[in-house]
Amino acid sequence: MKPDFDNTLTYIELIIPVLGELELVNWTSDDLFIILKENKLFEKYSNEDLLMQVQKTLKYLQKSGFVELENDEFQITPWAIDILNSIKDEKNQINEDDPSYNSKIRDIDIKYTKQINTQIKKAYEIPNQQFFYKDILDYLYHHPSSKTRIQIIKTMVDEKYNFTEDQLGVLIGIINGSKNSAIINRLYHAFEKLQNDGLIKKEKNLYKIIKSKKEHQSSKKPKIKQTQDIKTVKKPVKIEDNNNTINEDIPNVATFNMYCEMIFKILSNNYSSDINTITQNILNIIMPDNYDKSVFELFKNQVHKILKQMLQKQLIIKNKDDNYEITENGFIQLNQDTTPKKPHFKTQTKPENPLTIFNKTYKQNNQSLPAKLLEKVKTCNPYFFEKLSLDLLNKMEFYKVKSFKGELTAKSNDGGVDGLIYLDPLSIKPVYFQSKRWKNNISRPEMQKFVGALNDKLADTGIYITTSSFTKGAIETAKTANIRLIDGKTLIKLMIKYKVGIKIQEYEIKMIDEDYFKD
Repeated sequence: MKPDFDNTLTYIELIIPVLGELELVNWTSDDLFIILKENKLFEKYSNEDLLMQVQKTLKYLQKSGFVELENDEFQITPWAIDILNSIKDEKNQINEDDPSYNSKIRDIDIKYTKQINTQIKKAYEIPNQQFFYKDILDYLYHHPSSKTRIQIIKTMVDEKYNFTEDQLGVLIGIINGSKNSAIINRLYHAFEKLQNDGLIKKEKNLYKIIKSKKEHQSSKKPKIKQTQDIKTVKKPVKIEDNNNTINEDIPNVATFNMYCEMIFKILSNNYSSDINTITQNILNIIMPDNYDKSVFELFKNQVHKILKQMLQKQLIIKNKDDNYEITENGFIQLNQDTTPKKPHFKTQTKPENPLTIFNKTYKQNNQSLPAKLLEKVKTCNPYFFEKLSLDLLNKMEFYKVKSFKGELTAKSNDGGVDGLIYLDPLSIKPVYFQSKRWKNNISRPEMQKFVGALNDKLADTGIYITTSSFTKGAIETAKTANIRLIDGKTLIKLMIKYKVGIKIQEYEIKMIDEDYFKD
């Protein structure tokens, strides 16, 4: 019986996401686990499974030369950077208006995942499928007495194969299941293909070889169409644009009823109110103590969804002053008996308590933070962006060395660089950087200007930071000059990691200690 892959996370699915997170940002395995568990692609898997597979993926990528481990942090190698750049180049060529855009993006990820996994298999000396075809044919030739498939597989597993645990993990692409599930799956697959191609036959559940000894010895690899390795039975999960996920997260009926009751009360007292007033009144009900602007914005997002549903149900209207008013239908609903028989307000589930609502909204806010932060950075003036870049570089490490200080160059006649940081206390070794708050990608000519500026200053390395990205030509030029690149996506990750332009808000929530009142 073949293993069930439907609900099993495979390291295959993590290859591209892990490399993407490590691009120019070094993380520990625990850091990567925390980042990936917030990814909607992996939310259905348990924390234990995800952590185990992240560790397994990093181990395989390290063995095959795609990542390196230094001071407990993983960093990608130039080989992996080349692959990620190729992925970006191919994706940039796809028109976002193309109806099959998501499908083409997914195909690119699958294509390069297979290429990387081929190198992983080589690193672990994993035999290809033809290896198992040959073994079965050899066994049936040297053991002409017919046996069942189960008997043959059991004999081969017990007597012939001695794979390591890591080889078994790579062979099937999972770490769950029985120890020999990987080999058994390959052998089952090989039996089916050999039988379909007329190389073996099955008579009353017993298998025999069809070819003669001479044919068998002279035959090359069976003429079998290359099929997908069993390791990729479960393809990398679909990669889609999830930018609108939060907006489509409609509250359940019970939560809608709870908010609706509060909104009706507010509007009936004030006749009409805007969304800010409504949110403030709801917060006064739910959290009567002090709350700050960030809490207000979190709940405002939830209130907006409820108001949108109430508008669709024609319970309220929005007047010309952008204030909300109760409709005649809303007043009828408000005055009805609030029993489960009400058409619009069936109580099917227990209402979520305020803490649960807050936690959900808090999680949604964290998921949307990178996009909002990038948009904020793009709107700041160019000189402030240079200061931002300096603040970030002063907080992070460069070549595993924390900078001692840094400074910006003069706004005019800067010599082609925007600033520099020092990696030693005597300010002997400067590292120059260039910052571009651009909408368009940085091209090869722009990169060559920076290379020329570094040459003028006899510098052997540099850093180029942009809110956009880099063309393939710019990336190639940067490699030849030992320039580290930080694009918009990486910039935001680093700002969040090192808390540049980010503040941490803590809340104290007082709740009844139920354990205290137990007998």
